[in-house]
Amino acid sequence: MGGGGLVRRFNWTLCPCVVAKEIEFWKVIMSIILQRKIAWCVGGDFNWVMQMDERRGYASSSRGIPKFCEFVCTAALSNVPLQGKAFTWFGSENKCSRLDRFLVSNEWFQRFDSLAVISLPRELFDHSPILLVSDACDSGSKLL
Repeated sequence: MGGGGLVRRFNWTLCPCVVAKEIEFWKVIMSIILQRKIAWCVGGDFNWVMQMDERRGYASSSRGIPKFCEFVCTAALSNVPLQGKAFTWFGSENKCSRLDRFLVSNEWFQRFDSLAVISLPRELFDHSPILLVSDACDSGSKLL
């Protein structure tokens, strides 16, 4: 318990890169979320975008987007907005995507004001680290 009586669950994930395994992974996450009635925050590299404007440098294929969005909706999660950079992964040939994100249950938005994801400087890897913040404190942004 913490945060005014809100039971919180943080999960960090690295989604598999094989489509069949990704869908199975989402089903497992979804079943766990639906079984436990607590406030969820699932963050990580999901290896999928939710809409086409979250990628650049690719042929216009929406493959996988409907399945990923179906997972997010069925699990009753919402995507926390990204501030600053538009992308979190940077590849060769000017390819980039927003693969890393935080998905939260509605209770998170009710409890924390102005939830946002900040993309931090990318130094060593092809992904930018992301940080979940809120304006819930009177003294400014609060790290969660």
